[in-house]
Amino acid sequence: IDFFDQRGMQVGPVVSALRMRADAHRHEGALDAAAADFERALVIARKLQGDKPYSSHTGRVLASMHELHRARDQPDEARRAAAQAAEHLGRALGPEHPDTRKALAAATP
Repeated sequence: IDFFDQRGMQVGPVVSALRMRADAHRHEGALDAAAADFERALVIARKLQGDKPYSSHTGRVLASMHELHRARDQPDEARRAAAQAAEHLGRALGPEHPDTRKALAAATP
């Protein structure tokens, strides 16, 4: 992440790295640090998405944010994030992709 930051590069690998670091923070119980990395990853993912209606990067960040909301005991926000993730992933990767299926299952009460 530092490598890309030092060069001002906002590219797909940064989104993935931020998402992975946020997941690690979440597993460690550092939920505020996880939220900060997820929010930053989402901003970059949406910037990369541009005028395209759907993005796998955006969908994967939203899917991970679902887990953060669950860890914070925010079930409504968790379902919303999962539903948005499912829409992005379904359109970008297809309805049968494992990530799409997982997000769909998480969005269902």
